[in-house]
Amino acid sequence: RSTLFPYTTLFRSRSSKRYPKNPAFLDNIGSYWQVAKGNDKQAVKYYKKALKLDPDDYAAKQNLRLIERKKAAAKK
Repeated sequence: RSTLFPYTTLFRSRSSKRYPKNPAFLDNIGSYWQVAKGNDKQAVKYYKKALKLDPDDYAAKQNLRLIERKKAAAKK
């Protein structure tokens, strides 16, 4: 486990309270879960939140597509 983990957790929790309605912030948190943690389920949660705020959010749409493709490929 990285020594930065406690700091990133603290940053995320404080930032979520400061920017709960910022789609770009939610995209970044989704990307953190998707890339750094390998947790697609958590990532989807944040991408969907971003899309509720901005249905045209390109990053959230693209990242959700990537996760869906990954799931489809795993089923084959």
